[in-house]
Amino acid sequence: MSLPDSCLEQLHAECERAYRAAIKELAETALLREQRAKAVKQYPTAARSGGIHIDELLARLESVRDTGPQRWVAKCPAHLDKTPSLSIRVAESGNVLLYDFGGCIADDICAAIGISIRDLFSRSAPRRAA
Repeated sequence: MSLPDSCLEQLHAECERAYRAAIKELAETALLREQRAKAVKQYPTAARSGGIHIDELLARLESVRDTGPQRWVAKCPAHLDKTPSLSIRVAESGNVLLYDFGGCIADDICAAIGISIRDLFSRSAPRRAA
């Protein structure tokens, strides 16, 4: 028993779409790994008692736009962003808060720009002038 040609064509098309999606995902993953490795080389770790200065963090991001006092949006470095999806905020405590509307976690975002998550948290973190 064999499948009708229309079923075979549909199955072939679905397999081809899945294959192309898998290849695209692999290419994006390889590109992100390359970007992370470049960030680590370009920016030596910011680990120090005072954390990272907000200006230094913003300089490591692309398409940064001011959205209010102590608030910015930028392209997320942990995934291939077409439009800014990363929200950055300096809290009252001086801690830097990150939220990606694309779903990336803070650990991945920090790794992509060559810092550790602990660099975001500091009681004495310098604040950027509004």
